[in-house]
Amino acid sequence: MLLDDLSEYDIRHLSGHLVRAGRSDDLHRLLWLSGDSPSHAWYEAKERIADVDGFSADLRQAWHDAESGDGELAVRLVRQVRCLLLTVSARGFATSLPARLVPLLVDAGLLPLDLALGHTRLMSDDDRVLAQCDLVTRLPARRQVEQLPELIELVQAQRLDPGYMSRHVADAADRLADPARAADLVRAIPRVVVRVAAMAKLAHRLPGPAGAALVRTAVQTARTLPQDRDEALAAVAGQLSDVRQALEIARDIGDVGWRALVFAATGLPGMAEAALAELGQGRFVATSTMDSARRAIVEHLPPAQALTVAREIRFWRERIDALATVAHRVPAGERGAIWAEAFAAAPQGYDDRADALRQLAAHMPPPERGTVLAEALTAARQISPDNQGYRGQLLASIVPLLPAEDRAAVSVEATACARSATTSRSRAWTLTVVAQHLPEDLRRPVLVEALAQARAFDDLPALARSVLTVVGALPESVAASALAWALPIVRATTSPDDRARLLATVATLVPTDRRAAAAGEAIDAIRGRSTPSVRADVVRTVIGALPRAEAVRLLDDEIRAVAAGDADDSVLTVAVFDSPDPDQALTAARAITDPNHRAPLLAHAASRHPQPRRGVVLREALAVARTITDPKDRCTALAAVAWDAPDADRVAAADEIRTVDHLTTFDRDWATLEAVRLSPDLHLAASIDDDAARAYALTTTARHLDPPDRTPALDALHTCVRALPEAVRPHHLADLAALLPDAGPTVDEAMRMAPGRSRAIALALVSAHLPQTARVKALAQATADAAGEEHPVFRHRAYVAIADQLEPGQRAQPLAEAVRAVPGMDPSSSRSYAMAELVTRFPDVPLDALHESCGALLRGLSGDERASIVADLASLTPVLERLGGTEALTGTISAIVHIGRWFP
Repeated sequence: MLLDDLSEYDIRHLSGHLVRAGRSDDLHRLLWLSGDSPSHAWYEAKERIADVDGFSADLRQAWHDAESGDGELAVRLVRQVRCLLLTVSARGFATSLPARLVPLLVDAGLLPLDLALGHTRLMSDDDRVLAQCDLVTRLPARRQVEQLPELIELVQAQRLDPGYMSRHVADAADRLADPARAADLVRAIPRVVVRVAAMAKLAHRLPGPAGAALVRTAVQTARTLPQDRDEALAAVAGQLSDVRQALEIARDIGDVGWRALVFAATGLPGMAEAALAELGQGRFVATSTMDSARRAIVEHLPPAQALTVAREIRFWRERIDALATVAHRVPAGERGAIWAEAFAAAPQGYDDRADALRQLAAHMPPPERGTVLAEALTAARQISPDNQGYRGQLLASIVPLLPAEDRAAVSVEATACARSATTSRSRAWTLTVVAQHLPEDLRRPVLVEALAQARAFDDLPALARSVLTVVGALPESVAASALAWALPIVRATTSPDDRARLLATVATLVPTDRRAAAAGEAIDAIRGRSTPSVRADVVRTVIGALPRAEAVRLLDDEIRAVAAGDADDSVLTVAVFDSPDPDQALTAARAITDPNHRAPLLAHAASRHPQPRRGVVLREALAVARTITDPKDRCTALAAVAWDAPDADRVAAADEIRTVDHLTTFDRDWATLEAVRLSPDLHLAASIDDDAARAYALTTTARHLDPPDRTPALDALHTCVRALPEAVRPHHLADLAALLPDAGPTVDEAMRMAPGRSRAIALALVSAHLPQTARVKALAQATADAAGEEHPVFRHRAYVAIADQLEPGQRAQPLAEAVRAVPGMDPSSSRSYAMAELVTRFPDVPLDALHESCGALLRGLSGDERASIVADLASLTPVLERLGGTEALTGTISAIVHIGRWFP
């Protein structure tokens, strides 16, 4: 195996030696070292010596070199792509590890402790806290001291805590060897109620003065809380060994429920009765607090009185616990009735019932729990198939309570439920939850499987889609070899739907003489086992790759399949739009059963025929539209069909739309707009209530009128545009400017807008309709507004609008600013798409700004999931091609293929 001859010292320091020797090319070769092994050679070597931190450091160094070093642009760009993919792949394994799985793997000897710590540093902050809390307690005392500062800093950085994190940190502090160091960790706990309770608990382990000081701090902190004061004081008092001090604190608690909890917890004679009396006075105590207090009181009352109190508990979990406590305190002959009462307290819903019965069985002596366990198993098995993970969790939690001879079978059943999760990450999580509940002798194989699922990326379809997208941009001379890299990924895809779609795309990329065979493979993949939408997608893609006669024959087969009930109407839509035979398209449209779809598709099929047949089919489509019963759907269909109809039919359809009843105000405005588009009418356009719809209608009407007759429509449009929100005003102002004999008033209107995003776009759009001098002035003001815009999305849009109005030799500066704004966009703004669209639309985007922004964008992608990143790389194909040509595209394909093999 590669690198096997290197010592631990070599593996730790080789990359550093290469950097210091100025051998950056060799560093990149080391990080992209390949061989017969299916795993990544350098990552495997680093993992072998538990130095994943070192691997991350090597990647950071290599990425910095690719960004700032010399050399060909294509080479540097491919190296950045490689560093991005390696970064997310190495991190992806760590982030897929459920935090609660990490300590289980360490305890089972499946993951070395130091390697586990290294993986936690790549996790999200929440998971990192949880995992490191578990791992630090497994370190020797000296190592705990070394590791604690990192954990404390991490805990302090958490701004929001759902509660479980604070409890986890408190539990870790309780298990640390050095109580003084544990106190440092406790002080960092985010949730104050948990923090003060942990302080009071830890005080027992500290020397006298130090422990007393910690208790005083806890009490003072609790007393100053504006909220949760009573809960915090009760939490502190509940941890104190000094009963008198606990009672003193209890008397300062206002909420009788929390006060009663403290009284009961002291265990002193008479305090349970006092707590009960307190509860009797509490008229507005929360039910959960009341139940918790009664549950605590039960332990300290005489059995008969305790049973009465237990029966008053409302929530099943506390009630079962309380009844079980009483059952253990009464003579054996009386227990059966109490167990039956606890059994009756279990809820009837299967999800909760299984958990409740498991809880009850755990309280019962093994000889008496058989019936309850059988009921618990039955309830767990009746949990919805949609919630298989929870079913597996409950079955696993029952396993330790079963007789030894029954445990293995139920363990297998629980594991099978966990495997049903749809993604490898969710399977790893559900298997972890199952493993937590299993006895040690049954746990290990489940942990091995959970680890394997955590290491799986589950994104082969995404990798294949991205590779095929980039292949589509390559010259034919290069595409064949690149496609050969992609085919193994395509065929390795396990999802039939994904594989069928990918094979269809392959059919469009292979040489012409191989397309029929490739198309046949894609069609075979959908026969009888694909969803209707996938079948339609595959057919649509494949017919574009086939000769005319074969495409028509394939669509004939699909139309017959619909008639036979073996396919649905979605494939008919494909035939209407994509069939090379107009008659076949019309046949498919007529075969559609739903009139909402048949009417517009008949209209589209009609557009593919010459007159007079087109008019005949359009009238057929209008007749279908008139049969639609839903008013809104009928308007939609009439508007879609009548657009290409003869004038008389179009006017008739507009009149029908105008008179449709039973529409909401919004739908009425929309229907009126459609009527105006079909048959412009100023009075009708002005009657629309919605400002934006009215603006569109008035614009349509004004365009239809001769210039001398436009004044009333333009006056109404001007008034309407002024009332629109600034965000939608620019394009309407541009429409108005195009219709006015003098566009000057629209500049004045734009200048009344607030400086910034919308005004810049408005001025740029309006400038197209201005004389040269006014145009230059408007664009200068738009540029000033764009420069002052801080939001990256709107800054980008403003500069694009400005560049649109300039000649190629004049737009370098706004294009550079537009592309520099892209990396700062929020990921949801489709950064990669925005950059690619800019390059496609403007071939003269300055290369230096494009390279700088592309590098920053790749950096910004490193926090995303790998499937999302490779999709972004596919979107960036025009950018990569512009910067690095064919070499950058083939390098990107190679990087995606290799990363899928090394980190599958």
